[in-house]
Amino acid sequence: MKIVISHDGFHGCTSRTIDVSALPGERVQLSESQVKKLARAGCGMSDCTCGESILTALMRREDSNWFPGELAFVTMPASGSEISVRGNYPQNR
Repeated sequence: MKIVISHDGFHGCTSRTIDVSALPGERVQLSESQVKKLARAGCGMSDCTCGESILTALMRREDSNWFPGELAFVTMPASGSEISVRGNYPQNR
């Protein structure tokens, strides 16, 4: 199932699509490539200090005790195929 993760952050709205094998409501571990894809999205500017990424916003939503380098998980939406997360500095308040 493909899910779209939309991030509202300092640099505006960004979204990435990932493909996961899970049923609605299930929690699934993200692959290394999915983690990299989500970690690079959200800011992507080498000289920026906002520190935002879709991955960190998603992990805050999933589990506030997550730290970079640990396994990353996503809970499939119960309905639909979209997850919305907010960055540290959301543009749409």
